Amino acid sequence: MENKAYDAEDGVTELKDVSVTVDDNGDDTKQDTTGDDTTTANADDKTDTVKTREYVGLTREELLKRSNKPGWRIARWTIFIILFLGWLGILGGAIYIMVSTPKCLPWWQTAVFYQIYPRSFKDSNGDGIGDIEGIKEKVDYIESLGVNAVWFNSMYKSPQVDHGYDVSDHYDIDPLFGDFDQFRGLLTTLKGKGMRVILDFIPNHSSEHHAWFNESRKSKDNEYKSHYIWVDGVEGTPPNNWKSVWGGSAWTYDEQRGQYYLHQFLKEQPDLNWRNNDVKKEFNDILDFWLKQGVDGFRINAVQYLLETDDYSRDEEPSGTGSDQEEYDYWFHNNTKEYEGVHDIVRNWRSGRLDHYSTSGAYRFLTSDAEDNMNVVTSYYDETDFPQNLNFLKIIDDSKTIKGTKVRELVEGWMESMPSGSHPNFLLGNHDKPRIASRVGQNYTRACHMLLLTLPGSPTIYYGDEIGMEDIEITEDILKDPAAKGDPSKSRDGARSPMQWSTENHAGFSNSSETWLPVHDNYETVNVEAQTDDEKSILNLFKELTSLRAGEERVFPVGALTDVLVDNEIFSYIMEATLSGYNRYLITINFGELAREDDYFEQDESLPIEGEVIVSTHMDRNGKTVQLNKLFLDPGEGLVIKI
Repeated sequence: MENKAYDAEDGVTELKDVSVTVDDNGDDTKQDTTGDDTTTANADDKTDTVKTREYVGLTREELLKRSNKPGWRIARWTIFIILFLGWLGILGGAIYIMVSTPKCLPWWQTAVFYQIYPRSFKDSNGDGIGDIEGIKEKVDYIESLGVNAVWFNSMYKSPQVDHGYDVSDHYDIDPLFGDFDQFRGLLTTLKGKGMRVILDFIPNHSSEHHAWFNESRKSKDNEYKSHYIWVDGVEGTPPNNWKSVWGGSAWTYDEQRGQYYLHQFLKEQPDLNWRNNDVKKEFNDILDFWLKQGVDGFRINAVQYLLETDDYSRDEEPSGTGSDQEEYDYWFHNNTKEYEGVHDIVRNWRSGRLDHYSTSGAYRFLTSDAEDNMNVVTSYYDETDFPQNLNFLKIIDDSKTIKGTKVRELVEGWMESMPSGSHPNFLLGNHDKPRIASRVGQNYTRACHMLLLTLPGSPTIYYGDEIGMEDIEITEDILKDPAAKGDPSKSRDGARSPMQWSTENHAGFSNSSETWLPVHDNYETVNVEAQTDDEKSILNLFKELTSLRAGEERVFPVGALTDVLVDNEIFSYIMEATLSGYNRYLITINFGELAREDDYFEQDESLPIEGEVIVSTHMDRNGKTVQLNKLFLDPGEGLVIKI
């Protein structure tokens, strides 16, 4: 066996021969040879001699000298460049994947919000009033609706003058609904089902029975003296002509303190002083408390009224509308509504509190209830995820009809008013407004559900609207709403009647002899139990639409809307994803009183000649193929067509 070896001396390489002899025992010996390069094998002695060459190696200087030769340098640089280019390719590919891959959508952008008025959802203890345990009993039902977030109206401890919006303790649950541990149990149950929990946040005012107000009214010199707005009167009269939202003076004289206090709502709801840093800290602490419990977000109540001018000698000017000077709308409220600084307060809650508690997978959501023209309302996008789109309630006019052109005006108006990159939202009912079915009738309520659940953005559904509940008739003997001041026509109670679960007594809401508000007379047909068993019911239509939304997150919640045929009766539009590879849908709804047959094919060249009906408002055309050049719609009928 031959082995190359080197002996280096003064940079000269010398080859040395080494003989290896292998004997019978397998041992080998080395022997230098000179001049003879032959290998000798003696078969008789069974001894083999193998010449080999010993490896001696290079010195450090020789290695450096060899490595600097042009050939080696070129080889090294070639390998380096290849590796570097490979690394750049991997990095570029990773960046491309990160940029081109659609981001996971925030939960609140794909959510369907479900509003629950706790008093009226389900009574578990037989007192005729809904409660936390009652809600917990119905969590499976809520989940079955396909909603993703539940917004609860106020459940804070309260004297209940304004049904929970006169808060006496922001850290506790009112015994009327249960206790804190029960709330924690409900929170855990809902979140265990994958649903988010949104609470009302009520910072503009408190109850007159709040500990802060009790201390503040005691004297002009104590820790809470400036928690509220206190002003001296003028010759025994209020300091100015400001009016309460509910009518009458916004000032009430307090005998104990000897001053007037401001209340933009009821006199039992004194306004807090948001120029006081102690008040700001109090509410930061309140947000911290509920966020630590795991609450996912808040709706800010009465956000527009947080600040007013601190020049209390300034009167408000007539607005030019109305004839009764005691009514709120008679006056222009430039001193008391949307006053400079309101947005700064909200911005602090967003950046200082909610962002602090937002983590990956646990984003904390914020919305507000500003009710004004679109430009004013959409200005709250700067601090909230979205302000509630109460303007959309205006699609139903005074004659209780809906016009396609009005729908387009309100949809496009909102989309154009909100800042670029913002997320829209729509709703058609809440605890302060008449129900959809009472405004347009059962047939068109189905059409409204289709509209609401196929528009881009996040929809909010008021409890009971999914089964077409209607307002109850309010008379003086059952009137509960303090804002109505004895006038049933101004009451909000009609939309707050108990949820209709079944044909049982009180619609299965309570086993009490009497409920806090009566159940609607139509509960024997309009109830959850009956509609669950009816495949074509409005409830099952609602579920079909939420299921479609969930399966097409890139199309409906965050997709692009293009209107097609729009006139007084018809509102039709295409919904499609902003990314390729997703389905496109044509939604068309006949809000008119007559049947229509129209050619949609000629309205938009991107439409095919036919399409498949995915959902129809009466659930009787699902799965059918329709011709888009002669598409027939009954009054109140709507179709979602895959194109």
